[in-house]
Amino acid sequence: MNIQCTWRLATESSIMVASGDFYLTRTGISDDDDFVWDKLGENRFDEKVNEFKKRLKTNIIVTEISADIFGGLKMCLDSGISLELFPDDSMEDEFWRFIVFEGKNKHFVVFE
Repeated sequence: MNIQCTWRLATESSIMVASGDFYLTRTGISDDDDFVWDKLGENRFDEKVNEFKKRLKTNIIVTEISADIFGGLKMCLDSGISLELFPDDSMEDEFWRFIVFEGKNKHFVVFE
């Protein structure tokens, strides 16, 4: 899956990691002028994704998928975690797509 819109991985009670975490400092680090968001391991995304990986099983099973008329998507996983995509602008751009990496299958593309 290629995601080009706002997204989050969440449980019923908390957001585990989200697209905006790329631009935030890690927990306990001050937000000063020396923060480089795209340096591996320095942003909140890297920190939170490592925590998320610890909760994953070897096989992830999708239990439910729902979509809305605006290109949003909610994919529920058997671990109690959901992936939620929600386009947050009115541009006529691509929001996300499913990609099959093996073979020459067509992509399923969602855009405005």
